[in-house]
Amino acid sequence: AYEIPKRDWSSDVCSSDLAVIGLSNLLDNTDLTPQQRHFVQTMEAAGGQLLQIVNDVLDFSRLQAGRVELAPGPVHLRSFVERLILIVNGLPNAARLEIVHRIAPDVPARILADDGRMMQILTNLMGNAVKFTSEGKVSLDVVVDAEAGSAPKLRFVVTDTGPGVPEGSRVDIFEPFKQGRVERLRPHAGSGLGLSISRSLARLMGGDVVLLPSTRSEEHTSELQSRFG
Repeated sequence: AYEIPKRDWSSDVCSSDLAVIGLSNLLDNTDLTPQQRHFVQTMEAAGGQLLQIVNDVLDFSRLQAGRVELAPGPVHLRSFVERLILIVNGLPNAARLEIVHRIAPDVPARILADDGRMMQILTNLMGNAVKFTSEGKVSLDVVVDAEAGSAPKLRFVVTDTGPGVPEGSRVDIFEPFKQGRVERLRPHAGSGLGLSISRSLARLMGGDVVLLPSTRSEEHTSELQSRFG
């Protein structure tokens, strides 16, 4: 079992970290030498990474305690995907890659889903793809897998041209604090909770997150599968 301290320390950490990020952003908009700007942008990026780690730990703690509730509502799927792609295009390394998305013609225009949690899962999957792909492309395909009445089962398929996850690590990588082969992931260290949280959230939605065996040697695939009303 993974024990998370019960004292509510998160507001202190987040407030301090947000102050560092905010002040770094203000400083970045002043007259700086190239070296000073590099230092400030590095500090801002590190603050953002720390904030993400804190949020991951809090989400993991809530999921372990069964205190995460979904808030489904109407989602315009095309607008949702366009917002997701905007976020992904702003990630480090994204500028060096081709980021593409396709929505199959039979995918419904609107679905009933928790917009925020679905965005969290797909940002994690696409963010991982961008993070570990040094060249080539990252793509998102939204397709209908099956339909039962008015509740279609959709697949959000993320494919990249990165190194992929070794076959022996495809189960372990969903365990909390696991990140697959250490030598491959060391430059991209994080909380080790992203995929574990994403799978837990997907299962709350009645779906799953899976890593699929590659059908082509140069491509690697992860996907969110779920049924949406």
